Amino acid sequence: MAEEKREATAAIGEAPKPAAEEPKLEMKPWWRRFRPNLAISAFAMSLTLTLINAYYAVRGANIVVLPPEQILLYRDGEGDKAVLSLAMQLNMINSAAAIMAT
Repeated sequence: MAEEKREATAAIGEAPKPAAEEPKLEMKPWWRRFRPNLAISAFAMSLTLTLINAYYAVRGANIVVLPPEQILLYRDGEGDKAVLSLAMQLNMINSAAAIMAT
């Protein structure tokens, strides 16, 4: 039947058309085969990190304040406008992470 169509078109004056070839199966590049898996992995990782950060934000910090090593009392100002000031350095430690590790 295909040969009859070729002969009919050749009789009209057109060039005969070649027979249709079977499509070749081409391999996709390696990075295209893994693209859906990479997207799912990235989404799962970002969701996990978001949930961990939300947990720590809700839980809050466990702050330990160490006693000061030194307290300074000094007079600031002149005459009747003078005031007594107190200065100290407080060391603070966020021990929430240390509690979770043990």
